[in-house]
Amino acid sequence: MDRFEGSVGYVSSIKVSLAFSSILFFGSAIAAYCFSDRIPIDIIEVLRRAFGELREFDPIQLMLFIFLNNSVKSFMVILLGPALGIVPFFFTVMNGGILGLAMGRVVESRGIAFALAAVLPHGIFEIPAIIASSAIGFRLAWEVLRKIFSGGNVLRELKKGLRFFLLRIAPLLLVAAFIEAFITPAISLLISKP
Repeated sequence: MDRFEGSVGYVSSIKVSLAFSSILFFGSAIAAYCFSDRIPIDIIEVLRRAFGELREFDPIQLMLFIFLNNSVKSFMVILLGPALGIVPFFFTVMNGGILGLAMGRVVESRGIAFALAAVLPHGIFEIPAIIASSAIGFRLAWEVLRKIFSGGNVLRELKKGLRFFLLRIAPLLLVAAFIEAFITPAISLLISKP
């Protein structure tokens, strides 16, 4: 069995967790988008303050920062997943909520084309990686419950999850970071020109 077949089999084994993570992420994103004008948080300003120093990074430094930031968070979500799935839950809801809120504010100020240009190029790689990381965390939480009640194997599931992270999620995050650092700014600039 090659790595691709192994990955497909693993995805199939966590499909319920993937569905749950997807519903949480997109549900949070849609809710935050719909109520973005009523939420008294200027998410763009919050993000600017949190990552303001990134403007001084060159594209390679920015790519490495984004990749390491997203990889460490995704890795920790998997490792902390067995604690009843609390960390994956908040990670998924917060990421979806921040995306929806930011999209709502950007659409309002710059238009839908600019908002999509700022998110879609890297988002098609980053969002599945975030959802998959959370799904693995939820799967591990389920395995802990199985162990308590009927003999699940947490260590075996953790090994599978970490292998999937290294072979599939980390590469997706690297591609997303490359696009976000090198391609998204150029597309956004092009869209914003009159």
